[in-house]
Amino acid sequence: MPKKRTNIIKKIEKSNIKLNRIIAESLPYTMISDGKGVKLKEKFDYEIIGINNNEAEIKLSAEIGFDPQKIFNIKIELIGTFHFSEVITEDKIKENISDLLNFMATEMSFIVSFITDKMFGKPYIFPPIVELKE
Repeated sequence: MPKKRTNIIKKIEKSNIKLNRIIAESLPYTMISDGKGVKLKEKFDYEIIGINNNEAEIKLSAEIGFDPQKIFNIKIELIGTFHFSEVITEDKIKENISDLLNFMATEMSFIVSFITDKMFGKPYIFPPIVELKE
């Protein structure tokens, strides 16, 4: 019988997610005549910065825009510090990395929507789901 995965999010007692870096640029809009239109482009990466007893620090980086680059391009980096109710291991973090990154992506989505609202008068809201490319 496979081992049941622990829901690590329920074990978070306190979290602190900070904006570490952001570069947002508005790109000149041009009409697309190839009939293909534009496609959303989201590229995510992460790094486990450190783990100490019941605390872990994770960096989530993303590049959000469109292909071809027509409207905007945003590069954003968040640092999340998580305090857990029990001692945490690197294996537990890696096993649950998708849940932790999606937890951080909620904050990232809010920041991107705020920035794009200030840039264009309308917020761009992306779903807070991190899909990592292997």
